[in-house]
Amino acid sequence: MNISLREKIEIELNVISSTVTDIEKKLFLIDGNIDRIQMLTEEMSPSTDEVIFRNTELLFNPNKVRWPSDSVMDCYARGSRDLQAYKERIYGGGGDDTGPSNRGNMGPVPIYSGDINGLFQTEITVQEESVDKFVVSGEKLFVPGKDARQKPHGYVYVKSDNKWEQLETIPNASHVLSLCVMMGAIFVIASYRWGPSQLLQYAEVQDAWLVVSLADGDYKMMGNVTFHKIIDLDDSVLIFGLIKKPGSTPKACIYQYKNQERYIVANNPFPSPNSSGTRVSRLVHYNDGILYSANIALSGVYLPPSSRTLYFLNPTTIEKNNDPDIAWESEDEYIRDIVVYDGDVYIMTIVSESGSLIYSKTFKTRIWKSSNFKEWSLKAEVLFGAPPYSFEILEDTLFVALGNRSKGRGTEQSPGYTDIQSGDFYKLTI
Repeated sequence: MNISLREKIEIELNVISSTVTDIEKKLFLIDGNIDRIQMLTEEMSPSTDEVIFRNTELLFNPNKVRWPSDSVMDCYARGSRDLQAYKERIYGGGGDDTGPSNRGNMGPVPIYSGDINGLFQTEITVQEESVDKFVVSGEKLFVPGKDARQKPHGYVYVKSDNKWEQLETIPNASHVLSLCVMMGAIFVIASYRWGPSQLLQYAEVQDAWLVVSLADGDYKMMGNVTFHKIIDLDDSVLIFGLIKKPGSTPKACIYQYKNQERYIVANNPFPSPNSSGTRVSRLVHYNDGILYSANIALSGVYLPPSSRTLYFLNPTTIEKNNDPDIAWESEDEYIRDIVVYDGDVYIMTIVSESGSLIYSKTFKTRIWKSSNFKEWSLKAEVLFGAPPYSFEILEDTLFVALGNRSKGRGTEQSPGYTDIQSGDFYKLTI
């Protein structure tokens, strides 16, 4: 007896009826594999008020050509860990700078862009193992290269006036971890082979990079201080890192570079309990301050509690040595990305009631919106077949990029996760 695809789907959904609600059954459009969800259509089941973005469309996997296999290394490399809207296009990268030395890393990396209709193109291919971050300042798009293939030096790429250029080489700093622009001056956090991290400033007149602050600790916390992320705030640069005292566990810290000096900031960036060793993940400007969240190891046994909180820090808070304000928090949602669009704050979260994603086959993803931190409205709720990495907004349309839980460190004994939909690029519309 021949059965239709819809009947086949009904049978498969009934098999897992204990974990799928009736309304979710109506929403699934599956291409024959129960794990591969391609679209959630018209109706949704919002947990609060109306859901605006109801239609979800799989556009393309822009990194599948570069990393086509379903190995753990290719799956991780396909994921875009940061999306950035710039001049009516969405930009993304990929790669993996953590691959085992006996198997090599994953560069060179193509930087791609797509328009509102999901038409993608390769912008440039850079000689890096990974591209994880994009920064827009004024009319320019900055891309710090993470783990340059032409060691031991590092590179920063800039797009302006529809042209790409490479800034002067950063000596002995192949990992450019973070970048910001403060009052027209370009700053980066960089290190060589995860050695001591440096804060450097680009001197445009000399066309050279100058070390303005040096941490004695390396990426593995062998030392007292290490730097990880930076962001500009008024006339200073905030440096997020870790500080380790003898006999103690690493603790998150903030330094402020101002007037050519580095100061330790008394604020605890993660006042949540059990936040020792927590590193900042997302950093964005909002009004007179910054919003940030904690990093998540998706393949970890437990997700860190501090990643369930959105923090807000401004100059007044820093001056008074107060803890950051809590802009949003949850018991079972973990922040994946933060976007400020048209004066409002949007956050993308991944839901895990158990506090782990180890056994997940689908990933419930929510996008929330607020204009005042007091009221948050649910704007989208979608089930994906791989964990969401990042999202962006372009012309009132949401774009979401999926990734892989494991990095490219799998072994025969512990192969890691292969989320084969990693790199899929979705468009959410009203």
